Amino acid sequence: MYLSSNGCPVHLVVRGDDLSARMSSYLVDRLTDDPRVQVHTRSHIVGLEGDRGLRRVAIDSVGEVDARGLFCFIGADPATAWLPDLDRDDDGFVRTGTDITVQSLTRWQAMGREPLPFETSLPRIFAAGDVRRGSMKRVAAAVGEGSSAVASVHRALAG
Repeated sequence: MYLSSNGCPVHLVVRGDDLSARMSSYLVDRLTDDPRVQVHTRSHIVGLEGDRGLRRVAIDSVGEVDARGLFCFIGADPATAWLPDLDRDDDGFVRTGTDITVQSLTRWQAMGREPLPFETSLPRIFAAGDVRRGSMKRVAAAVGEGSSAVASVHRALAG
């Protein structure tokens, strides 16, 4: 709601049949009444496109949409199968920082550095919040992780 209230178009991708199963009716009504918010139920993110930054997101039920940012809220069951190149644990949670497996660290040795906090097994790709292995699965913690990840992004871009 914050993004749409500032004039940004928002695509809300929902894996389930509807929003009301896990969200208050008040918020569902606000989302569905806002012309800047498009809700895509029974949908999944199937791809990302960009160069130095995100440019487009592919949604299976819609196709490609222009996007400069992506926020993933996946709940208790991570939907990370669409990230096959990232080091993940047996449950699908993304490994970051010092949690990356030894097999994935070889690319870091070639770069002459270790992964930054919240950086995934792919250089300059960061993860924060519920998708990350070992996260607290709490909103406040995810916000803090996101802020810390931004600091790592700045370090990666400067290097």
